[in-house]
Amino acid sequence: MADDGAARPRTVGCMADRAWWRAEPWVETVLAVFVAFLAAFGTWAELGNAPWPVPDGVPAYTLAVAACALLVFRRRKPVPVTLAILALVFAYHVMGYPGEALGIALFVALYSVAAWGRTAGSLPAAVTLTGAASTLMLIGPHPVSWSNPAVYGPTISMLCVVTLGATVRQRRVDAEERVRQARVVAEVDMHRRLTEERLLIARELHDVLAHTISVIAVQGGLALDALDDSPELARRAVLTMRGSAREALAELRAALTTLRGEGDPAAPPVPQPHLADLPDLAAAARAAGLAVEIDMDGTDAGVRPVVELTAYRIVQEALTNAVRHSGAESVWVGLRHEAGSLRVEVSDDGRGLPDQPASGMGLRGMRERAEALGGRLTLGSRAGGGCRVEAELPL
Repeated sequence: MADDGAARPRTVGCMADRAWWRAEPWVETVLAVFVAFLAAFGTWAELGNAPWPVPDGVPAYTLAVAACALLVFRRRKPVPVTLAILALVFAYHVMGYPGEALGIALFVALYSVAAWGRTAGSLPAAVTLTGAASTLMLIGPHPVSWSNPAVYGPTISMLCVVTLGATVRQRRVDAEERVRQARVVAEVDMHRRLTEERLLIARELHDVLAHTISVIAVQGGLALDALDDSPELARRAVLTMRGSAREALAELRAALTTLRGEGDPAAPPVPQPHLADLPDLAAAARAAGLAVEIDMDGTDAGVRPVVELTAYRIVQEALTNAVRHSGAESVWVGLRHEAGSLRVEVSDDGRGLPDQPASGMGLRGMRERAEALGGRLTLGSRAGGGCRVEAELPL
């Protein structure tokens, strides 16, 4: 397994090299041909104006073309290419040819080291190679002193080219870092959105199913107890169970259709519960044996749909808990406008909260819904016994 892991980066590097060659072969080829033309012209001019007898010109042109041909690989292997060109320039010089016309290829190669080097040492390497190139003119058979413009002029020019390459490299690195950070931010944002959507789905399914199943469970027990002595009561309980199951099935099917992406985009959205549906919710709780009283003081206007849905779900969960856990006989539900918010209160006369109340999914869902709107929810025991849920939802 270790061998496979070690081989993987080399494979990726080879793929990147092949991708580079497929993407930009013509750019590198055109550049090499253009530089070769300049180097050949410079060599011709130097041979024609040589201050001393020179050898045959064929090797000079061959060295110039060979140095420029290496530029095709300048991005993949910038340092080896520069060293090879440097060696060809050295051979040109020690063979007794005047000047360094093919040294024009060194400018491109040194730029490539600074701009396309793959390590942090690319810039020092480019500067070192520039120094090495500057010393060639100081070597025989026809040495030139440091004070000669033919030495320090090209050196300054090569340093300028290296600086330009380093600037281009830094701009590219900065751009890649911005892209990487943007990708990370996008992934984090996508993960956050997926988490929020999962929580939303979990709350919706819990609110729908928990309430319905609680009603079905209570009505099932009632039907079983009344089956022998009161068939009519058992029949009404079974009818209530059937109606609750159908409502839950319809909501569940709509939710699953939306999640699977199979719904018609042009179809109207599935209706969401509103405050006007609270009497039906209370009727279902009454069928489960609770005496439910609802007091809605001026909540018929000025309430956003999302606030209505949140208030409905909080009342639904509170009634579900009263049916399942509290042993209450009566529940009071109050809703009223108060200082720019909708205040929701649900209290029962049951056993109240234990010393360490469990933090179930339903309680977390109520609190998350309220906090998502910038509101708050409190849960406590009522004076005289029972449980009280209070929520403040900004309008």
